[in-house]
Amino acid sequence: MHSGISIGNIIRPTDTVCSLLPTACRVLHIHDDEVSLIPVFWDEAKTDPPAPFIVSARELAVEIRQEVSIVGRPGVKTYDRESPTADAKEKAERVKAAFKDLLEPAALQRAIRDPRYRAQSLREIKGMSESTARRVLHLYWIYNFDEKVFARYTRTEKTKKLTQRSMVKRGLSKGGLALPAVRDALTAGIRKFYIADGLTAADSWVCTMLKHYPHACDETPLSNGRRWVRVKPQFALKVPTRSQFKYVIELIRATEGIERERANKRRKAPKPRPKKGSAREYVDLVGQVFQSDATKLQVRVVLPWARDEVLKTLTLYTAIDVASTVITGWRLSPNDPSTAEALQLLKQCASDKREQIERIGVEYHPEEWVQGLPSNLHADRGEWVSKKAYTIVRAGISVKVGEPYLPEKKGAIEKTHDLIKERILREVIPGSYGRQIERGEEDGFKAAVLTMDELEMRIVQILREINLQPPPLEVIPIRMVAEGLPQVSRIDVWNWRLENEPGAVRQLEEKQLYESFLMPIKASITGDGILYNTRTYVSPLLHEYGYTTKALRGRGDNKIQVFMDEHLPHIVKFEHPKTRQLVDARCEEKYLEAMNLRYWEAEIYREQRKSLASEAEFSGRAIAAGQRQAFAGVIKQAKAKTATDLKAAGATTNARKKGRSAATVKAKTVEMLNYEAEQQAKGNVAVMPDVPAAENAPPPADPFEPRRSTNFIRH
Repeated sequence: MHSGISIGNIIRPTDTVCSLLPTACRVLHIHDDEVSLIPVFWDEAKTDPPAPFIVSARELAVEIRQEVSIVGRPGVKTYDRESPTADAKEKAERVKAAFKDLLEPAALQRAIRDPRYRAQSLREIKGMSESTARRVLHLYWIYNFDEKVFARYTRTEKTKKLTQRSMVKRGLSKGGLALPAVRDALTAGIRKFYIADGLTAADSWVCTMLKHYPHACDETPLSNGRRWVRVKPQFALKVPTRSQFKYVIELIRATEGIERERANKRRKAPKPRPKKGSAREYVDLVGQVFQSDATKLQVRVVLPWARDEVLKTLTLYTAIDVASTVITGWRLSPNDPSTAEALQLLKQCASDKREQIERIGVEYHPEEWVQGLPSNLHADRGEWVSKKAYTIVRAGISVKVGEPYLPEKKGAIEKTHDLIKERILREVIPGSYGRQIERGEEDGFKAAVLTMDELEMRIVQILREINLQPPPLEVIPIRMVAEGLPQVSRIDVWNWRLENEPGAVRQLEEKQLYESFLMPIKASITGDGILYNTRTYVSPLLHEYGYTTKALRGRGDNKIQVFMDEHLPHIVKFEHPKTRQLVDARCEEKYLEAMNLRYWEAEIYREQRKSLASEAEFSGRAIAAGQRQAFAGVIKQAKAKTATDLKAAGATTNARKKGRSAATVKAKTVEMLNYEAEQQAKGNVAVMPDVPAAENAPPPADPFEPRRSTNFIRH
């Protein structure tokens, strides 16, 4: 055993090496190969002091030899206090009498080793509580079995020392001479160099030191050519400091009112900064620059086939032509902002909007909507940052990410979003909520009754109203004003400039438009097909042209560039080796087949949309008041339908909250199936051949059917 491990010694761990000890501890007892220790440093205000603990003497000795722990002096606390009073001595005698049985050597050693015996002994002490007795015993141990702990000495009050006002140091520095000893030299230097000669404070300090203390410092020029002094080490505490020099300057200014004004150091007026240009700067043609952005709508929506299931917050994408301020496209999605959603917005700008507008129950008028792709796109969302802020080569659009802290560069799109949110807030659409739901405001789940199509119907009407409003004066061409048109709207400016000026709008065919906005990715070719993100995509062309055979034999590069629509994760497209056209490769995973088995639910979703379109017919030329009145009727019908569904399902509020995640997954699945069916109808995606079902085969499992709980109790 190490010589430092003896009763009463203090063993503490070092600061850099991990030790067995939590803090400095005193040795209380040694038995065989076990050492009983107790922490020394403890906040006496606490009622529950730490208890003794046991460590191996062999491990502790190894720590001390390896300098993991070190041995300190036996006395770690001192008693430099006043002598105890008579009351304190009387109290000490009573406490010692109460601890008489426990202070016996055998009983004390047993109390150290056995916590049950220690607790029982403390409960039997008369005249104090168990917590107080435990506290006194702990102090007795950490003070190395000293009976002074029974009579706590009163602390000595410290007397304030009188300061020497004549020689007290001034200034911010702790070194150097006292101010009265150097004040005359500093005052003379300030009056000579700083006030009379007009030097700066730094140059005045250098001249003062060289004149009055030449033996203590050396002149050292700085890298910029300015003069400076370096104080010699042996005179560091025998010369004044620069802080004292500054203090004397402020003292002379305050007491004598001396001010000086130097022409070379007057504050010059800042140079006028050029104003930042607006978003319409250097934009002369319609379609030259589009501006896009995404915003979160503070509205909750429900599923059309189960109105008791609430979806999360919706994201609204909009695009605006900078030259005419007309809204060129929109996209309402339950997904978070992403590059795939932003690309769908651009596709919607270049597509015919008749099908989408009539699907949600609004009458379509071609002269009220625009169609086309821009030459440049300005955006500031994260989906265009870093490697995703690339030039869409296949579509011919140059994407530019907006500069930070320049809201004037995107003022048009920001103002449009403010107008949309203001209309939604003013109409008090069910399911809307504030921005501070964490402070107890309504979160919109209880009031949500509208589906995404019903909400999009009102948003499309709002966008149409904005397009029919007068635009800013600076976007109206002078020739258009000279024609004397009685009323000019944003869509009128777009149509007039498109007919009378060489615009920059471009049109693409349907298939070319779809393939232009696919995400290019790198994948690998294996013996089974195309491997990407742990999924295998199969196509007969891969086997026909020997791609898979080359991969099995290890010949050539097994990398291939494919294109993916993020809304269809089970399909990738690759170039045909001869025709250079994009062909499909599909993933044959079981869970994707299960989603295709639920195609009937997508059919129900389409029927819901048709019924909604037949029930709510709106005129494209109706005024805003009539549209709001018709929209109020849709809200009334939705509330009645929601109340009926909730009553039939018997769903409580907790059940609705638990079903939100499942509802979100179901909505995304149905949306993907609908999207795939639309692309198949347009010829952008190949139709999957039907597979004949086996005879006497069981019906396919329903992936969305709630499973039976296995958490039950057998009686």
